Amino acid sequence: MDGERDLVADYRLSRRSLEALMQLLPDEESHGWGHTITILITVYWLAHGLSYSVVCRAFQVPKSTVYRLKEEEIERKYRRRLSARRRRMFCRHLCGERRARAHHYCIINATVPVLQRYFADEDTRPDFRLGREAIQQLLVALKTERQHGWGPTLETLVFLFWIASGSAYRVVSRVFDVPLPSVHRIVHRMVDEVVAVLPQFVRLPRVEDLPGVGEGFAPLAHHQAFRKGSWGN
Repeated sequence: MDGERDLVADYRLSRRSLEALMQLLPDEESHGWGHTITILITVYWLAHGLSYSVVCRAFQVPKSTVYRLKEEEIERKYRRRLSARRRRMFCRHLCGERRARAHHYCIINATVPVLQRYFADEDTRPDFRLGREAIQQLLVALKTERQHGWGPTLETLVFLFWIASGSAYRVVSRVFDVPLPSVHRIVHRMVDEVVAVLPQFVRLPRVEDLPGVGEGFAPLAHHQAFRKGSWGN
């Protein structure tokens, strides 16, 4: 390491910074290439972003050694961070601090406009294409008993908004301030629940009912040719 200028060109650090780094990092190796060469190889690799092959030629060491030194350095950094995290948690416990409280993932943001209008008892038809009474009947029909997640009310509103507006999941996510993966799961789960209760409210006509249904098509279309529209022939 001759010359301060050459050091900065090779490692992007001055001699003083390199010596401080070597003192900061613990010398855990009593074999191999040694503490100094290990740090120099790692700093050189980080400074230039070169491949392992180029670094091994620059230091005249085997490629497998460069790879192993880098992996060992990453493992040491991980252990140091893990140890520091454990010390912080232990200190917080001893000091009685309560900074690390549980983070609740499913928190409804009632300040978004669509929910403000719903909870303020405003007309729900512009947003959901259903009246408030129809939405309540749908909630009763689904009989959702989940005690986790976003709750049956919000999930039903997300589903109704999606099916009423035909918006993409990303748009629904921004409208309700709900993560995109949650919108995907909510919509798919609600579709399954609605399809499960559909036979209670929608009855498809039987074969013997088709002539009567066809008779109703003719006056609606103002032409007798539509009498057989429901027969499939």
